[in-house]
Amino acid sequence: MEFTNYFCYITSGLEIIGDEVFSVCRNLTNVVIPNSVKSIGRNAFDGCEALSSASIPNSVTLMGSAVFKSCERLATVTLGTGITTIPESTFWGCKSLVTVIVPEGYREIGSLAFAGCNVLTDVTIPESVVAIEFERYEHWGSFVENLDVLELFGNLSFRTTSA
Repeated sequence: MEFTNYFCYITSGLEIIGDEVFSVCRNLTNVVIPNSVKSIGRNAFDGCEALSSASIPNSVTLMGSAVFKSCERLATVTLGTGITTIPESTFWGCKSLVTVIVPEGYREIGSLAFAGCNVLTDVTIPESVVAIEFERYEHWGSFVENLDVLELFGNLSFRTTSA
């Protein structure tokens, strides 16, 4: 890995980004994840307050929980097609996240995935998503109430998990 002006270039050939590996790198503004990466661990970028955009390559087939938790400046995310679930707490506290397009093929959105995303106003959820989990409605408050556009397709169930 090489850091240049708060950018991180992950060397091609790396397959796993471990748990909490960039956690609390407050000045990290951009990270380039190569197509060789297959797994991103839990809380990998948690607390990277300056991170403004992220792109998950299609090669990623496993992603832990809270990967982008508390990335306060994260405004845009491109989700790859290699995973089928947005894990719990993935974008918790991403106060600048405005638009999310969930690719076709995703099956589930985990509990608290968008909690605290106060400016999230546009979410596209494809027909392939069959479940959105939540613990209590108040964690969805800003996610649901602020939406200008919420596109839902197919037979979607909202299911409660134990708190």
